[in-house]
Amino acid sequence: MKELSSMEKFLFEESQWFTPELTEVLKSTTFVMPNWKWAFLALAFAAGIFVIRPVFHLILKELKKHNPITKKYPNTFWGYFLRTDTDRPMAWILVILLWFAAGDAAELTGKFASYYDHFLRGLIAIFIIRLVYYAVDAACSVLADYTSKTPSTFDDQLVPFASKALKIFVVVMGFLIVLQSFGLNVMSLLAGLGLGAWPWRWRLRTPPPICLVQSPSCLIARFR
Repeated sequence: MKELSSMEKFLFEESQWFTPELTEVLKSTTFVMPNWKWAFLALAFAAGIFVIRPVFHLILKELKKHNPITKKYPNTFWGYFLRTDTDRPMAWILVILLWFAAGDAAELTGKFASYYDHFLRGLIAIFIIRLVYYAVDAACSVLADYTSKTPSTFDDQLVPFASKALKIFVVVMGFLIVLQSFGLNVMSLLAGLGLGAWPWRWRLRTPPPICLVQSPSCLIARFR
């Protein structure tokens, strides 16, 4: 006889929440997993999206609103960073952590557990990268304030370029990290793209045949 998980014991043996007919339906398997696990995950995702995330968002927004750093030190890194829209990704990160806990509580197994883990890792990577993007923007704002006080105008032109380059780097690296989080082998993909580009580079660097330069009819004669 298969040993029941701790949550399954709590739901169907230690409590009297469900009738015998409903218990039989919840214990039956649909698409590699018992129905009660599907219902538990659906409830966890619905509660996270429609209840928990708005509450976290409101709390973080109020904390940012009453934070003394943005008022006392508005031109510092934390002053710029906390004025950006950081409360939304932080709220999502907290919700995703709760979804990780829900998956552990449901004791997911097999390939579905692996797919579930990769999916949540990809989601949390997206929002962490968004926070890093805001951090780069705040750091560049501080650097722009510093260069505006210097007599040289070269650094004033360099800061916007460096800001755009860093943001592009964050986006590209973030995209690769998200792919890696979803279980794709990014290094193999990059290696394949690099090896596949070599023939094209060789063709672009190799001069055209002499017959093509001298006379196009030479090419027709070669295919006869």
